[in-house]
Amino acid sequence: MAYSRRVLRVRWLVVGGVCLVLGGCGGASSVRSPSVVREPTAAERAALLADVKSVWQYESRAISPGVKALDEQPDVVSVRVSRTDPAFASAAVELRQPSGLRRAGAEIIAFERLDGSWQQDGEANLVAGPALSFTNACSGATPAGLRDLLCPNPWSILDYQRPLSLGYQDYSFPVAGDDLRDVDWGDIALPGAVCGTPRQLIQLHKGSTTLLGPADGWWAGVGVDLLGESYGELAPGLSAASVAVDCNNGGGTADGQLAFADVVFSLDNTSLHVLGVLTPQQPLIVPASHVPLIGTGRISRGEIVVPEDWYGQYDSTCCSTGRAKTIWVYARGKLSPKQTIVLHEPATKPPNR
Repeated sequence: MAYSRRVLRVRWLVVGGVCLVLGGCGGASSVRSPSVVREPTAAERAALLADVKSVWQYESRAISPGVKALDEQPDVVSVRVSRTDPAFASAAVELRQPSGLRRAGAEIIAFERLDGSWQQDGEANLVAGPALSFTNACSGATPAGLRDLLCPNPWSILDYQRPLSLGYQDYSFPVAGDDLRDVDWGDIALPGAVCGTPRQLIQLHKGSTTLLGPADGWWAGVGVDLLGESYGELAPGLSAASVAVDCNNGGGTADGQLAFADVVFSLDNTSLHVLGVLTPQQPLIVPASHVPLIGTGRISRGEIVVPEDWYGQYDSTCCSTGRAKTIWVYARGKLSPKQTIVLHEPATKPPNR
């Protein structure tokens, strides 16, 4: 079974707990009242339970050799439906071992119902998740019904305590030498938060994909690829390196790409430190055919300019039609997005039409 492009790729793996680290999802529509959501009917809940299991069966497969399929099963612990647009619903899902014991952590999934069903051609119509938070979901480009469920805090809306996730503030990794340009990036360890895994570190080996074990979210294996790096002086006396990475399900194709990020490092004596994790700023639109891409940031005094490729409904995996760049500013020891300049919106019509 393979999900349609819309179902498979409109997924958002958490990258570095961005909404928390950068001070929330923000935006003019960020404050949502609990009255805009409701409990599901019995029929709605039954349909969502079936859809959650369908998503789990797909995501938990063992794609790469040597990686075992996950034997846990999803347990839906909370569901909400938008009153603004009842086509949208979200669920908090725990994973339970065959013995019934709950595995640490839970994630949120959001669905859109089409033609009276949350399934399309017999498959769950997933529009966001599984994830801990949803970058840019609170923008005006996100459908109002979906904002009801995800803004400002999807966990409080579902009345479920957000699982603890490791950030990168305390990241420190020893390297040889005291010059960023001499760092062997292919063999460093990245903070686990870059790919939303509860692991503290993700060890790279010669820049190739490193598959992680079966305790990393909904995927039997999570791969990480090093894509490139750039250098510059971010502040007086502060040299920085912007290292682009992607997270994937280990399948080796673009369909399996889960998230992209730029990790910005500084070097203190012979230890690397993370100044920030930069992620694409494309609004959470419905539908989109693939997760947005991010290029290596260009570092200059006080800011980093990052190119982005955005996908629309009709874009193929190979070829996004949206282009943007985000200016991240460095102040008080933090990197925050200041402005996203849209150079070209994703196509709104199918090719050759």
